[in-house]
Amino acid sequence: FARTFSQVRRVQEASAGGKIKRLRALFARLDRDSDGSVSVDELQNSFVSMVSSGFTFRQERMSDADIVRLMKQVDRDRDGRISYDEFMEAMLDKAD
Repeated sequence: FARTFSQVRRVQEASAGGKIKRLRALFARLDRDSDGSVSVDELQNSFVSMVSSGFTFRQERMSDADIVRLMKQVDRDRDGRISYDEFMEAMLDKAD
């Protein structure tokens, strides 16, 4: 039993590591100026780019109001930007 549990745990850890790598890559894509945070403008430009390439989260374009609402939910320190830590916390909370 202990051996099987250990194997399951390794698979879970590898899966979590892959999820973190994908989230890190997504954050880098959103952070267009590579300053370590995502602004409202960067979010808007990223979503416009995703929509024009056929990729959307809700099969529709997010409105500016939706983006501002998203920013308010994720931007814990209210500095007008989403830091990497804020992004990861929000995304990992949603995934669990």
